[in-house]
Amino acid sequence: LVKHLAEDHIEKREERGLKPMRGTNLVPSISNMIIGWSAANAAGQLMTEMQEARGCQNDEYAPCLGFNVVYLLAWVAAAALFIAAVKPYVEEIEWGDTALIDWLEDYSEDMLAMLVRAFTVTVMCLAMRVLSEYIYDDVGEDAIFRFNILFAGFMTLVGSVISVSLEKMELNLMP
Repeated sequence: LVKHLAEDHIEKREERGLKPMRGTNLVPSISNMIIGWSAANAAGQLMTEMQEARGCQNDEYAPCLGFNVVYLLAWVAAAALFIAAVKPYVEEIEWGDTALIDWLEDYSEDMLAMLVRAFTVTVMCLAMRVLSEYIYDDVGEDAIFRFNILFAGFMTLVGSVISVSLEKMELNLMP
């Protein structure tokens, strides 16, 4: 609701030729981050609880590798299906022309966009966790910091390339 109210405020102020309240333009982005990280944290906590239920130990990672990969792939599949089904409605929902209906349409679009964001951040965080747990299985403590810096840079590059490629594909699919 806060995200939508901030976007509504920005839109109305710009229509009148006025500047929005200082900092209001940050609220939608911050709201998306909060939703995304909250969903990722919840999925990570569920993964930890499921690992504990399976009897996985930190010093014996190999038995959990298959479970972690299956868990990640399940989230990837769920995210792909959800995003494919919801993406058209994130762009434009049309229920009517009254002011209240328009506000509810925009609110619904914002909610769906935040859910899409939650799924994408969850998949990225789970992928990072599964990879890092596997990679760090036999790595000494002294090399972990340097490896984290390189890995974070590489994952950022890969994520950016994938995002740009998917955006280009989406634009090519649009009529």
